[in-house]
Amino acid sequence: MRVAVSFLLLACPLVIAAGCFGGGGVDAPPSGPSGSGATGGTGGSGGTGGSGGAGGMGGASSSSSSASSSGSGGSGGGIPQNACPKVPNTPEMVELVSFGTKYCIDSTEVTTAQYKAWLDTNPDPASEMVQPLPECGFNTSFGSVTSPDNRPVASVDWCDAYAFCLANQKRLCGRIGGGPTPYAGDYANPAVSQWHNACTMGGMRTFPYGNEYVGEACNGANTAGATLAVGSLAGCEGGFDHIFDMSGNVWEWEDSCETQTGEMDKCHRRGGGFTSSDTDLDCSTASANITRNNSDPRTGFRCCVDLATP
Repeated sequence: MRVAVSFLLLACPLVIAAGCFGGGGVDAPPSGPSGSGATGGTGGSGGTGGSGGAGGMGGASSSSSSASSSGSGGSGGGIPQNACPKVPNTPEMVELVSFGTKYCIDSTEVTTAQYKAWLDTNPDPASEMVQPLPECGFNTSFGSVTSPDNRPVASVDWCDAYAFCLANQKRLCGRIGGGPTPYAGDYANPAVSQWHNACTMGGMRTFPYGNEYVGEACNGANTAGATLAVGSLAGCEGGFDHIFDMSGNVWEWEDSCETQTGEMDKCHRRGGGFTSSDTDLDCSTASANITRNNSDPRTGFRCCVDLATP
């Protein structure tokens, strides 16, 4: 960027969620290249909540779908782990099982405080260990955070998100089982996309909280007009329990890019942000024309981890 229990409720034999604790259409970003500061928006407060476990069965989720064209993209992967990692200064993770494949997803979006803690380690964008992808060669800075708090980090481009996850034993959410989510088609398949599976409760929901839009449930255009502290809206929990803000607050980068050539590659963002309407706040929408180098005050991310399958 140019710049931030073990409780199981078994609902079916195919998709299980367990706590692992201790795009869009009309809401496009402004035109032009990436921005110059990782920030968390303005305003917000609140805490976290949620309990229990949930399950669901895979299937195709509905609602709007904004991605277009063919091809698959991204990169990503990583060595599967045996349990959700507990990494300081990152969100706690939730373990999911989809069609026999286990993985973990961050319970919230990465916050400005967590991102700043990483920046304080002085990651070097020129290091191949920090930023190994050739398509991110343009990215010479990971930006800065001036007001670290519990709001989601924003104004980060795709490569910033990828590097943060990698540095913290995680990866940018992509395909279930490893690698990127295909850019065309399967980004809305809960058997393929880690992000989509988590948001839809394995294909059972259109929005993370249910099948009908609830204007005040999550932080979209009808709510605060700015980012809020992650997990502060109890109604915005889901698809699976212990996962928050998969709709609204900030759009979230996904490891799903059309090509792997550089800064102008088109990559998906998911879930909508604090300025989004209902058509962008569902689980199926994915931004179709957002480039890898775009850093926008409405765009952040969360990370995933692949788990070894017995």
